[in-house]
Amino acid sequence: MPTHFHAIVFYQQIDPEALRATLIDFRKFTGRRLSEYCLAHMPGHFQEAFVGSAGKDRNHRFWQPTFHPEQIETEAFWAQKLDYLHKNRCRKGLVRRAEHWRFSSASWWLADHPEANDVVLTAIDW
Repeated sequence: MPTHFHAIVFYQQIDPEALRATLIDFRKFTGRRLSEYCLAHMPGHFQEAFVGSAGKDRNHRFWQPTFHPEQIETEAFWAQKLDYLHKNRCRKGLVRRAEHWRFSSASWWLADHPEANDVVLTAIDW
């Protein structure tokens, strides 16, 4: 999505706190790097938006302060979340078919003959 990020992230063990800490570290690292990139390469209003959304505890904010991790414990729940991720771009009118979104794994999961994309995929064995 152009304005937010969806992902299914697996952690080595079922440990909600470790997963949460990993996601927080991911957000810190990517937020800092993407903010630096925008400052160096994008128009000034990007940096103004990051500074404007900052709280009292920081100079700028790239990611929204909330995120909604949910632990996936069943194949049915995983399939539901995967379906939501893939079809979200279609619901928003960005593409007609989920597998046409460049940065999605949908082309691998949904197409009869997977199309190349920018996503590194790993099979999940239940």
